[in-house]
Amino acid sequence: MYLDLCGRRVPVQALESSSFTRFLSSYVPQLLPGASVRDVPGTSDIGALPHATTIVALVCDDGVVLASDRRATAGSMISKRDVDKVFRCEEFSAVGIAGVLTLGLDFVGLFQVELEHYEKMEGRSLSLEGKANRLAAMIRGNLGLAMQGLVLIPLLAGYDLDSGAGRIFSYNPAGGPSEEHRFYAVGSGSVFARGGLRAASRGSAASGNITTDSRPAATRAT
Repeated sequence: MYLDLCGRRVPVQALESSSFTRFLSSYVPQLLPGASVRDVPGTSDIGALPHATTIVALVCDDGVVLASDRRATAGSMISKRDVDKVFRCEEFSAVGIAGVLTLGLDFVGLFQVELEHYEKMEGRSLSLEGKANRLAAMIRGNLGLAMQGLVLIPLLAGYDLDSGAGRIFSYNPAGGPSEEHRFYAVGSGSVFARGGLRAASRGSAASGNITTDSRPAATRAT
């Protein structure tokens, strides 16, 4: 039995894959984030695209706090002041995005579907490390676009049910993940934000205090 998907015959058995991203890559790659520009040569105008900037994460007693400012930049100018850059993936994890904003939003949407699809097909949720590895595979698939200048750097944070602690995973344009301890920041202002996070991590680790203390770090980086 076959289904018609974007003009292509797809066997029903293909839908049984636990990876929705792998399914799209195999049968309808034109629906993947950034597919429309994969064959377009990189240009100097990429810097004019809106970019999401600093994302910070800080481990606390109750889990982990993930925060950002609301600004997006285009070159040396602030292009937007009300941008959402931190998104809930599911009940126990969230992701922040730095880099080309539109591409990042598409990746977040696909990652959310990826996790939901896995849970429906397998009858259980991925572990936090499993989520980190799935996101890494998606980032590696974007390497061609990154080489063109369309770079996306996510920061994944979540509560690990196995260890009972908050954990942070960082990435680079070629994938990852790398686990970070206590705190981390990505984006253009990350160098400045880490100084504020280092100071915040020395204080109380209660979630309320951490949330308050993370604000200066994100502000300092803008």
